[in-house]
Formats: sequence, structure tokens, C-alpha cells
Amino acid sequence: GRFSTSVQQNAVGNGGNIDVQVERLFLDNGSDFFAATFGQGNAGNISIKAADSVFLQNAFVSSSVGKEGIGNGGSINIFTVTLTLTDNNILSTSISGKGRAGDVSITANGNVLINNGAFINSSTEGQGDAGKVSIRTLGDVTISGRGERTASLISTGILDTGVGNGSDIEINARNFNLYNGASLISLTAGKGNAGSVIINTLDSTTIKDSSIGAFTNGQGNAGKVVIRAGGDVSIVDKSNINNIVTSLAIGDGGDIEISASNLLLANGVYLLTTTIGKGNAGSVRINTTGDITIKNASQINASTFGEGDAGNVTVNAGNTLFISGTTNDGKFFDSGIFTTVVRDAGFIGKGKSGNINVTARNLSLNSAGLSVSSFGDSAGGDIDINSNTVRLDNKSIIAAATTSGNGGNINLTAADFLLLRNNS
Repeated sequence: GRFSTSVQQNAVGNGGNIDVQVERLFLDNGSDFFAATFGQGNAGNISIKAADSVFLQNAFVSSSVGKEGIGNGGSINIFTVTLTLTDNNILSTSISGKGRAGDVSITANGNVLINNGAFINSSTEGQGDAGKVSIRTLGDVTISGRGERTASLISTGILDTGVGNGSDIEINARNFNLYNGASLISLTAGKGNAGSVIINTLDSTTIKDSSIGAFTNGQGNAGKVVIRAGGDVSIVDKSNINNIVTSLAIGDGGDIEISASNLLLANGVYLLTTTIGKGNAGSVRINTTGDITIKNASQINASTFGEGDAGNVTVNAGNTLFISGTTNDGKFFDSGIFTTVVRDAGFIGKGKSGNINVTARNLSLNSAGLSVSSFGDSAGGDIDINSNTVRLDNKSIIAAATTSGNGGNINLTAADFLLLRNNS
């Protein structure tokens, strides 16, 4: 079934609201709540209040400003104990005309599950800002899996024809889980700055075989990716967090910031900030009260393929920074922390390499690398290390290299001892 309210084309006035108050809400098989404006006036809001649960399966809840519309889109607000979005379900606010897209706000006391290709989106392809997507719950948020058409995801963005700013994706939960190909994406492909992706958890954040991306492919800056966990952060199994300035972009990349008790990057994980265009790449900042472990072909990498500068990498571990990988020749490593000016596949980086700053109680490298390098036209960056103990084993390196310009400096302070073993 359909519940809808709209301002029709050539009409002047605001659309009505859709207000649902129930014990439990179940929508499936293409059922939808729809609020829109195609004329001159604001679209109505959609409010769902359920005392127990909301379950949306292959259903649609959307608010939009049509191509000829002039007015603001309505917001989507859900208040419940538990929420399930599944099987290609869509929550969406958008504008194609002139105005501002509405926000998507979810407030829950229990768990929130988004799976099997369900997604939440706020975007603009017209003239106006995208809306904010926020989830606030006392329980867990889990986003997982793929459906027939797409992966499960939350996205905000400025599309190719859009003129306006993106808004943030913000998740506040006890635990946050991103699994099995799911994604969080913030993008600008038009004219305007993208929003940030912000995750705050009381306990843990786990990202497994999934991705978080912030991109600029237009005229504007990319947003940040920020993860703040009261407990541990685990990013594993070919997951990645990317912040990218593409070759078509005019704007700077955003930073990647992670704070946690302990951080684990394992099994083909990349934290990457890079620029292929004219803007500068963002930096990576990591702070833990305990350990940071990077292993099994996992990397933190800040690079430039273009005219902009690479970002810096700053790592502060309250206890041990341990990096372990493999190397055949002691020159190329699959695990480590790197900043690079790249010369590869037709790209010649012209910007500056970033710096690497490490502060830890203990630093241990096993067949791994810390390096700043420039294979382009500029100088390499610096490496600054402050640690009580520094151990390099099995051909591990700390290196600053350049093929042109000046090489960077390595400043190493080991208060207790420095140990080099097995051709390190």
C-alpha cells in the first residue's frame, strides 16, 4: 500500500505530514510512505513512532523535492525500540529542484539492523544541500551484506548536477558492526563540500570485509572519516577506509581519525588517503590508550599521484605499535606505514610527501616497513619516532628515500634500547 502527501506541479503551499504511531510497524512488498514537492512549497515530514519495533522489508520511505520543485524536502524521523531494514528496503531524502533535502533520523533504545541490500541515502542533484543521516541508539548498530541490486549502505552526497553541500553520516551506538560488503559513503561529484562519516561507540567498532569511503570527484572538499570508540576498533578481512581526491576533483581530501582502547588492522586492510588531482590528500591520525596491531598485508598509506600534497600519518599508541608482514627482498613490504609520492601507471606525483610521526611505549616491526618516499618530482617527508624500545626484525626497515629533490630526515628517540635483527 501507499501513504503519500505532495505539493503538485504549479501548486503553491506546503505538503502535509505523515505521522504514524503504533505498537509495531511492518511494511513489505513495495509498500511505501512518500512525501514530495513538485511545486512551490515544502514537502511534509514523515514520522514513525513505534512502542516496540519497526520492520521494513523491501519497502520505501522517501521524501523528495522534484525537478520543478522549489522548497525544502521533509525529514524522515523514526522512534522505536528495535529497527530492521532488510531486503533492498530504502529510506531516502533527495532534491532535484531547489531547496534542501530533509534529514533521516533514527532514534532507538535497542538494536538497529540494516542488511540484505537495504540502504539509507540523502543526496542532491539540484540546487541545495543534502540532509544529514543520523542513528542514535542505546543498543548495537549492524550493517551487513548485499541484496539483489546493491550492498547494504548508508550514503550522503552531491551528485554530478548538484550544487550544494553534503551533510554528515553520524552513528552513535553501544557497538557498531559493518560486515560482509556493506559500506558507508560520503561523496561530492558536483559543486560543494561533502559531509563527514562519524562513528561514536561506547564499546567496540568492528569492520569486516566492508568499506568506509569519503570522496571528492567534483568541485569541493571531501569530508572526514572519524571513529571514536570507548573500547576496541577491529578492521579486518580486506576492509578499507578510503579518503580520495580523484583526477577530476578540485578540492582537498579529508582526514581519517581513529581513537580507541586498542586498534587491530589485519588481513589485507588499507587505511588510505590519496590525491590523484589538484587538491591535497587528507592525513591519518590514530590514538589508542593500548596497542596498535597492523598485520597480514595491512597498511596505512598517505600518497599523492597528482599535483596535491600527500597527507601526514600520526600514530600515538599508549602501549605497543606492532607491525608484521612479509617481504622477499627487504625493499617492498605488504605491511607498514607509508607516505609516498607515486610514479606509476602514467601518473607522476608532483606534490610533497607527507611525514610519519610515531609515539609509543614500544615499537616492533617484523618484516614490515615505516617509510616516506618520493618517486616523483618533490622531496620526501620526515619520520619522527619516540618510543622506549624499538625492535626491527626480519629485514624490517625505517627509511626515507627520494629519486629527485631532497630526502627526508629520520629522527629516532629510543629511551631504553634499539634492537636490529636478521638483516633489518
